[in-house]
Amino acid sequence: MRPFAPRSFAESAAIFREPFVFAMPSEHRLAGQACMRLPDFEGEAFIQFCPSESRYLYELIAGRLRAQGVAPETVQTLSHTHSILALVDAGVGVALVPRSAQKLGYAGVRFRPLDETDSFDVEVHLAWRRRGRQGVVDAVRVLIPAAYPVPAKA
Repeated sequence: MRPFAPRSFAESAAIFREPFVFAMPSEHRLAGQACMRLPDFEGEAFIQFCPSESRYLYELIAGRLRAQGVAPETVQTLSHTHSILALVDAGVGVALVPRSAQKLGYAGVRFRPLDETDSFDVEVHLAWRRRGRQGVVDAVRVLIPAAYPVPAKA
């Protein structure tokens, strides 16, 4: 799951980290660029994650854009990556999505990495109940990070 606010009944730890990528319609004026900068979003029709239902993703993206002084024109907010990409595919706007979204196979969407100075990551966490079956939890907490080591934050 995505990281969540601290809870008295649950804990979590990062098990996977990936960068955000720029998603745009294949005919977009920037489609020929090899990588993107956050200022490229300025004034663009922007499809964003929903601030109430996808708070973690929304806060990461909105916070980074605010920090850079970039103000895209938000035209739609949605909860799910596949819904965002469907609108990008339809030519409604551009978006920032986790890199793994490229595997969803939208033919009319081009993905470009962000320039390393603007790049930032999104995490997936393993979550468990504090008072659950600790033997199972402990085993999974050892196995998953061993199989999928999380790279250090840049």
